[in-house]
Amino acid sequence: MLSSLDSHVFLQSVVGPSFMIGLRFSIYLSVALVLVGAIFSYIRGKKYVIEEYLSNDDDSKKNKADSKH
Repeated sequence: MLSSLDSHVFLQSVVGPSFMIGLRFSIYLSVALVLVGAIFSYIRGKKYVIEEYLSNDDDSKKNKADSKH
């Protein structure tokens, strides 16, 4: 009994199967999340750049302010 606990294979045989189950689950979960993210990104459409929106919004405010005076 003690010789089997002392061997190099004991810990691997005890921890290995449960570790592989957890590793396999985490890989499947990450693949699923990447695919969901890719689908949502594809559905979202064209690239949206916030700086362009803000600069256009500032220009329109300036134009409205200029037209009032």
